[in-house]
Amino acid sequence: MKQNLLTRQAQSLLTATLTLICLSGFPCAVLAQGEDLLLRGNRAGSIELGATVDEIYSIVGRDQVRLVDEFLEGMFSPALAIDLPGATVFPAIVVRIREFPCAQFSVWGISVRDPRFRTPEGLGVGSTIAELREAYAIRLSLEEGPSAIVESERMSFALDSGQFVDDTRTTAVWIWPDPVRIREERCPGRRGGVENPDSG
Repeated sequence: MKQNLLTRQAQSLLTATLTLICLSGFPCAVLAQGEDLLLRGNRAGSIELGATVDEIYSIVGRDQVRLVDEFLEGMFSPALAIDLPGATVFPAIVVRIREFPCAQFSVWGISVRDPRFRTPEGLGVGSTIAELREAYAIRLSLEEGPSAIVESERMSFALDSGQFVDDTRTTAVWIWPDPVRIREERCPGRRGGVENPDSG
């Protein structure tokens, strides 16, 4: 009981401290991102599928973001390269952006290169195929480079070798696009990118 009380007091003190820092003008969104390093099926920390570009700026700070062209299949393919405080790789995250399905540029897919980000099972960049197999049903693929695909989590783990031996390691984690979910959550009146006239 005493330990729980101390924990709550510590959390309250941390919240108050962060609030004061934010009010002083420090980019508090960057602090929040540093606290949330969880990989899930629709997000990496505070960066979520469907988030608008302006929302990304608010989360990580405009100075931490660069617009780049991935030039996929020889076509213009805009993405945001994101640097994060404390990261050992730059960029730490690359998010592909599209003007779909909600007719505004938003996060289409998320590529995580920062090894601090982990799934609830503790897996991420640097994990081995053997560790992935222990946690998930995986499908190994050589399409678009060697990867371990985890369909249940809507993630693909890029691998450093196509030999697929147990100690092959993950170099990046790709969180798949989910336009149906994005449309339902962010623009339910749109269907296929066209405004639904019956939506009011």
